[in-house]
Amino acid sequence: DTLIISYAPRTVPAFGSRKIIDDIIYEVNPGGKVVWQWSATDHLDEFGFTPAELELVEHSPTPDYLHMNDMHGIGPNHWAEAGDTRFAPDNIIFSSRNANFTAIIDRKTGHIVWRIGPDYPPLQGTQPGILPRPIDQISGQHDPHVIPEGLPGAGDILLFDNQGEAGYPNVQRALLGGSRILEINPATKEIVWEYVASMSGKRDFAFFSPFISSAQRL
Repeated sequence: DTLIISYAPRTVPAFGSRKIIDDIIYEVNPGGKVVWQWSATDHLDEFGFTPAELELVEHSPTPDYLHMNDMHGIGPNHWAEAGDTRFAPDNIIFSSRNANFTAIIDRKTGHIVWRIGPDYPPLQGTQPGILPRPIDQISGQHDPHVIPEGLPGAGDILLFDNQGEAGYPNVQRALLGGSRILEINPATKEIVWEYVASMSGKRDFAFFSPFISSAQRL
């Protein structure tokens, strides 16, 4: 089957009379039939927004309030083999670029069973620190995915942390900051590996992509 991200205009009472853009995931079989679907707005209360943040979300100047920019089936992994159903191979991991969170959907129930963000401790600078360490401020991330079996770090989550403008409210960013690649242990929610420009002897801003981008473990 094929997983597809789609956008649909929708009126939701919490957002008033205007139409917002709802993020929808479809699973389509080879015959073209939709066999499963999921609507992000139906799960707004599961994304971890505080009441104050939710107020900003519901009054967002853009109708594309979440901007789900990426999603993957999780695939086989050692967490699931050890009995952690949050990481069942047919569950789905996705990224909300505009709201600074990454989450996993339980394929059977549709509920969010794992999440990082939207709130993180402040970014302490992009200089690589002692590892592992708790996740600090991620902003405008792209392409979070579980590293496949057979590769270094298999079962961890790899993502491109753009450090782009995002969040409710927008998070404070370093004036000359750069992007990061983060490898995250999903069980402990710690950064276990990272890449920033200084690791190549460059200034932070030499490795900066405020939007789009991706990283892949070879």
